[in-house]
Amino acid sequence: MSGIGGKRRELLLEAGIGSLADLAAADPLHLADALAAHGEQHREMAPQLVAQALVQQRGQARRLHQGPALPEPALPELALPELARAPGVLLYDIESDPDARDDFLHGLVRLRRQGGAAGPGGEAPDPWPTSAAAAPFTPLLALQEHGEAKLWRRLAALLERYPDWPVLHYGETEAISLLRLAERQGVTPEARARLRSRLVDVHARLRRHWLLPVPSYGLKSVAGWLGFEWRQKGVDGARCLLWWRQWRQWHLRPNDPAAGKPSDPAAVQASRQLLQRLFRYNQDDNLATWAVARWLLDQDQNLP
Repeated sequence: MSGIGGKRRELLLEAGIGSLADLAAADPLHLADALAAHGEQHREMAPQLVAQALVQQRGQARRLHQGPALPEPALPELALPELARAPGVLLYDIESDPDARDDFLHGLVRLRRQGGAAGPGGEAPDPWPTSAAAAPFTPLLALQEHGEAKLWRRLAALLERYPDWPVLHYGETEAISLLRLAERQGVTPEARARLRSRLVDVHARLRRHWLLPVPSYGLKSVAGWLGFEWRQKGVDGARCLLWWRQWRQWHLRPNDPAAGKPSDPAAVQASRQLLQRLFRYNQDDNLATWAVARWLLDQDQNLP
């Protein structure tokens, strides 16, 4: 269950909580008291753990009006207010090699509102597309031999082309990496602040506003619960990293058969297929991010 790692599992077992049903039936205050001896963090998590267990037991999502730790009723807020009048969004996802500290692929999907307008004056804005599958996708490889400055110029050009579009991503990785890249490239503090204001973490918004009947709030778990399917079955970040390393190994060899780099068309095609698989996976991550964002927008339509 989300929020329960090895240490917390041991603490729950010590408190007599041995199953999801036990946790769902627990009194949050009593559980908080039982966990308090092990640290304030565990005590504060008790109400959220019980609430998450109830949601998973019932199989129904639950809106949080004051954040995950305070699920008491309050005035509801929009999960994605930045999209209320935005003419479009950029969906952004990074593929990384953590061992090499290398963000090797930056993928962006450009998604416009249907009709491309946000509604002038008091008019209602045009609707958002249900799916982003038909939206243009731009994969940007970060090749070390080309230098980081070239990557930043391409990213900055795309961001500047759509200055009023929020940048949606799932998790903190993209925001941290993009802002650090901008800083290394000498972007002014004011420009970085403007960029930061455009970044919208869909994962953080989901956690702030909803509890879902899922064992994890990772993108695959949440988007899968919503019915989204990746085109390449069973592929994950580790497989993509393997493809990337295989492609890099081939790409860095001299274009000489004697040096071990085949120049025949079949070998070239195999190399291209590795990149196509990488791009397809990254694009699907972006499409999955939109599936979650679109669900949040749909739920916001039901607010009073």
